[in-house]
Amino acid sequence: MILRVQPVLDAVEDAETLLPGAVAAMESAQTVCRIALTPGGETYTQKTAVELAGMDQIILVCGHYEGMDARIYNHMDRLVSVGDYVLSGGEIAAMAVADSVARLLPGVLKAGSLAEESFTDGMLEYPQYTRPAVYKGEAVPDVLLSGNHEAIRAWRKEQAQKLTQARQLKQS
Repeated sequence: MILRVQPVLDAVEDAETLLPGAVAAMESAQTVCRIALTPGGETYTQKTAVELAGMDQIILVCGHYEGMDARIYNHMDRLVSVGDYVLSGGEIAAMAVADSVARLLPGVLKAGSLAEESFTDGMLEYPQYTRPAVYKGEAVPDVLLSGNHEAIRAWRKEQAQKLTQARQLKQS
């Protein structure tokens, strides 16, 4: 089953006119981004999420089963792929994009909580632990229990670098 061009483009056009502020967006410098989720698109990254979070409006178009008529892509601003694997439909990919963008919008998460996340500065986040201090012989690193905030910051930075390097080696 392939989605036909006419109904999809009609739906995109309707979505543009139904979006809050759509008329103002068409008359001002507000940005609307039409995105088709497709295996042939650019790989979706945190950097892409940050770019999209800066948009005023986003329309996500996703296929199901075999996909969509290729002419639809000519009417999109971006083609995006969430990875090198196949899903039954693009709904899950659309949810992943929507969630990763929404959490970057002001007021969605507590202020400052995005500062040390994976991919924010090109690094993976450091390991995190909770209670108990020892679980089945596995202990939380002593430095994290020390109360020495400078040492904890240094340990976190070192661990983030190690995890990031290990991932890069694994991918090469």
